[in-house]
Amino acid sequence: MRRLPRVFSWRAFQTEPLIGTLAPVPVTATQVRRTSARVACADDYPPVCEALQRGLDPERFTFAGAVSDIRSLDWLLEQVKPAILLLDLDMPGGERPLSWLARSAAKYPFTRVVVYSAHPDREFIDEAIGSGAWGYIVKGDEPARLSDLLTRVLEGQMVFSRSADVMD
Repeated sequence: MRRLPRVFSWRAFQTEPLIGTLAPVPVTATQVRRTSARVACADDYPPVCEALQRGLDPERFTFAGAVSDIRSLDWLLEQVKPAILLLDLDMPGGERPLSWLARSAAKYPFTRVVVYSAHPDREFIDEAIGSGAWGYIVKGDEPARLSDLLTRVLEGQMVFSRSADVMD
């Protein structure tokens, strides 16, 4: 009969350390490299993406790239693999952004799409959420809270800016 190897308990390990193992070395905060989530922007007006890049908390997020038309979105997500994509609703390129989102949500499960639009109307919000968006942020609304809202998306929560019409 074959015996399974003995599993060491934490207590046994503390009292009888294994020969040849290295003791843990204390690590200072400056030695720890914090990983930040990659954020990409899809907007046909470049100053919007530039403002987003400046507004992100560099401790939590890295701006990974931007595109200005729908045709480039697949390339961006395949190359950059952002954790979050901020998607404008008014983009050139043939296909509607929300149609692209509904078609692409399963194709890019590693990316959570948040609509970033100037339209605070309920009909746009409902369609965005129905298409697979993780939230709806109105442009220019609460720029200081942007990083907090995106952090909540990474934690699995849906987010809405205050001026988005989500009340019944």
